[in-house]
Amino acid sequence: MALIIRPLTAQDLSEASRIIRLAFGTARGVPEPEQFWVDIDYAHTRWRADPTAAFGAELDGELVGSNFATRWGSVGLFGPLSVRPDLWDQNIGQRLMEPIMACFRTWGVQHAGLVTPAHSPKHLSLYQKYGFWPRFLTAVMSKPVAPGTSAGSWSRYADMSEREQAVCLRAGRAVTEVSFVELSCGVFEALNGVLSEAKHAKEMAEELSCSQEAPQRMKIEFTRQPKGTAISKHLTKQSNPVFPRFPLQ
Repeated sequence: MALIIRPLTAQDLSEASRIIRLAFGTARGVPEPEQFWVDIDYAHTRWRADPTAAFGAELDGELVGSNFATRWGSVGLFGPLSVRPDLWDQNIGQRLMEPIMACFRTWGVQHAGLVTPAHSPKHLSLYQKYGFWPRFLTAVMSKPVAPGTSAGSWSRYADMSEREQAVCLRAGRAVTEVSFVELSCGVFEALNGVLSEAKHAKEMAEELSCSQEAPQRMKIEFTRQPKGTAISKHLTKQSNPVFPRFPLQ
């Protein structure tokens, strides 16, 4: 059997999505693994963000795993790393880490991290081989969702006036400062620019009688290491991230 690590192509994405669902569903012990995360499409979205940073493992002509690198300024992240469950413990995950680390070296990232199960020594051991060490735990909780009795109150950022957007950004910076002091110096300016461009694109599309929706929700989450924490769900290496002041092109 010849294992090949290569860039993912558009034709690989449906199978890559299936393997991600199957792998993570199997790891969590759900009854129907391939139905896990059916509302999330990591493969297509991360491939579209940067096709040159998406990698697949091919065995005897079949895709059997994938991994994705992402960067924000000098910060590098990766995942989800997935391998078909019947091929676990055959070093395929380790092989899929090699092009990710090459991306980080090429990009010159100063801070790199990932999220992985805190209870799995196998995962922690794999990432420690590449210089990642535990930092802090993040609790993942769930709650049943019931139909609301009222429509509620919400609005799109892109539909706000410039004054309302400014108020929203100030509130976002205030919240962000609590978690990560350096984050607000660039991310919210970049978010403002991205959504302004989306609003402009939507207006142009409407003028051309096209159907194009502006983004409705965006979530950015960074967390900070508490002092004295010994084990973690987040792994990180290096330090001193630098966030861009303007949207990346």
